[in-house]
Amino acid sequence: MGYEPELNDPVFYAGEFEEAVKCFICGDQLDPDDIVWANVEGQIVKEGNDTAWCVACLPNEEASDE
Repeated sequence: MGYEPELNDPVFYAGEFEEAVKCFICGDQLDPDDIVWANVEGQIVKEGNDTAWCVACLPNEEASDE
């Protein structure tokens, strides 16, 4: 008889489930289609887009020009 892990054994099931992506600012769980990848300042640039933002939390470029 083989090893049968407990139902929620975190060691056995590590990597089985994708970790939920959360918004950098508000912490809401994001669907893959709703994620905006930007840097920690909220700017979408060629490199350094490693922070997940929701659209509502992303800084508004127009507001920063005033």
